[in-house]
Amino acid sequence: MKKGTGKPRTSDVDASELLNASCFEVSSDGTNRMMIGTEQGILLPLKKPKVQGGAQPMPGAEFNSNIILGKDGEAHHGPINTISQHRKQTDLFLTVGDWSAKIWQEETNTPIYSTT
Repeated sequence: MKKGTGKPRTSDVDASELLNASCFEVSSDGTNRMMIGTEQGILLPLKKPKVQGGAQPMPGAEFNSNIILGKDGEAHHGPINTISQHRKQTDLFLTVGDWSAKIWQEETNTPIYSTT
């Protein structure tokens, strides 16, 4: 990492770790969450940090993530074509890709339901 900027230089990134976005879903419930589907078949849930002691996201904060869903072998075997968030239970997402559909819960690294 280049000191002072907090952003990686191109030479700091291993090409095998790069992910290409194929689709995304932005939460419509006001929680400032986003789910990104990749060409590699995994999901990146992104959130804005909340104000300390409050329920509202920090104004001007960037989206960030500390987990990757599907990297432990349960990913789609190709690009994710579509993501859809459940309207009432907002921690559930449906993904479609590689001739299968999977239902993910935001806190788990593997799908809670999968068709093949």
